Amino acid sequence: MNRFLLWLVLGVPVGLLPAQVLSPAAEVSLLTCAPGADLYSAFGHSAVRVYDPVNRLDQVYNYGTFDFDPPGFYLEFARGKLNYRLDVDPFGQFERAYRYFQRSYYEQVLDLSPAQKQAVYLYLEDNFRPENRYYLYDFFFDNCATRIWDVLDAALGDSIRWAATDEPGPDTFREMLDHGLAQRPWADLGIDLALGAVIDRPATYRERAFLPDYLAEAVGQAEVSHGGRRRPLVQEARPLFEAPPPFGSTPWYLHPWLWLMLLPLGLGWYTWRSWGKGSARAPLDATFFMLAGLAGWVLLLLWVATDHIATAANWNVLWLLPTHLLVGPLLFMRARPAWVKTYFRVATLLITLLLLGWWWLPQALNPMFLPLMAALLLRTAGQGWGGR
Repeated sequence: MNRFLLWLVLGVPVGLLPAQVLSPAAEVSLLTCAPGADLYSAFGHSAVRVYDPVNRLDQVYNYGTFDFDPPGFYLEFARGKLNYRLDVDPFGQFERAYRYFQRSYYEQVLDLSPAQKQAVYLYLEDNFRPENRYYLYDFFFDNCATRIWDVLDAALGDSIRWAATDEPGPDTFREMLDHGLAQRPWADLGIDLALGAVIDRPATYRERAFLPDYLAEAVGQAEVSHGGRRRPLVQEARPLFEAPPPFGSTPWYLHPWLWLMLLPLGLGWYTWRSWGKGSARAPLDATFFMLAGLAGWVLLLLWVATDHIATAANWNVLWLLPTHLLVGPLLFMRARPAWVKTYFRVATLLITLLLLGWWWLPQALNPMFLPLMAALLLRTAGQGWGGR
């Protein structure tokens, strides 16, 4: 969620100091941060604040940090083997960073007994030990927000009661992402291209907490027991900083629909003009199919060669066939193998079946794929039936 936030002021990691006994005036709260302008911050961020004015303690526990420095960083990131870590920073440093980046944030102060506050604090401090602070990040199932749910569960035990946990919610994982990317259509297009059918099931209420806003909602609905009675977990919600929205609607002239529609229109005109003239189409088609095949290979490798759970079972490889990358160069040849026509007829059939079964597929395909699929359909049909 929160990739690597650039802190404005360097400070000593206060979490390295020994844990202490919190005073009765201490507060433990959930911090929820609004989405930022960059894609890595598109879904917001969650952190835990421990504030104790008596002990002059005010620090933020942040599970959303990773390093760019280790060798092979980008390869590990692509393979889904990126280690995130828990960082502890002064609240003032956190404030300056979010105000600088103009990102709103608010806190929910938890109604905990002194013993429960101490339990949460000690659990976080134990998590910050060098041998415990690193974890293998997963965007949906192990991130800065889900870790906080785990902290509250582990530290509070049976005294915390969530409103719902394993019941399916109203939205699939993909639909939840779509809501968060409503103003970022290009990002939504790319994410829907890369993520497979595994995210097209309804998320349970606990699983919904992978997004910070839903974690805040779950915490707001939870209850906690202490002092002989059960009470709401949230004692008070405080807006701490209000910033203007980071972006507005995408202008019509920059929207993917406009640019994607130009592709089938242009290729439709080209197909009509060059029907039966195989040699004239060769450079364009060869390039087009090789690019489509390259995209297909990327999707296939994300599926089979990485640890990313969400990129598996991706039906987009059926219209972005990886084999296009191998067959495309054959279109430069004057004497092509006889099976090339058959290959493109099969590719045409695959796209046609996907379009006919659009509403029944186990994966929800983005409607913005339709112009791309139409363009491929035109050219696979052109190579299957219209060329030499």
